[in-house]
Amino acid sequence: MDSTRRRPLTFGHRRNNATGQTYCGEPQPTVPNPGAHECPACLRLWAEEETFRQMYTLPEMRAHAAAWTADVHGAFEERAWLLQPGDRYTISGCAEAHHVVAASRHRYDSHVDLVVYLPGEDRVTDARVHRDRLLGIQRPFADGSTTALPVPQHEA
Repeated sequence: MDSTRRRPLTFGHRRNNATGQTYCGEPQPTVPNPGAHECPACLRLWAEEETFRQMYTLPEMRAHAAAWTADVHGAFEERAWLLQPGDRYTISGCAEAHHVVAASRHRYDSHVDLVVYLPGEDRVTDARVHRDRLLGIQRPFADGSTTALPVPQHEA
């Protein structure tokens, strides 16, 4: 038997955090094997989405973050599972607020896949947070009410 026999060609797939699936729709894991090639369909679709993010999503999220006012938002501490587009959250260990562009939650997944805007870095990026991670969430409500427990206010 020839020892130079070729191994099957394998591909690494990119995950679309807005949908929680791979770009090409393959049900394969997104972590490629060492030496694997990137899936051409995923790469093409990812490049198109990245262009859209830079041209349209980024300017829209800049305006959204600039218009954010604390007096018309409810603030509460809750699990990452409850994040919705339009929310702003902070996570322990990171002082920067993250504005949620899109969130993908699947019933049996242990993580929430997010597309977030980071105002300090002025970029839109993907994030993955464990669904049970406790976050400080702010959600826009016209009357300032919330659907969860309010964040305790510490007096100075």
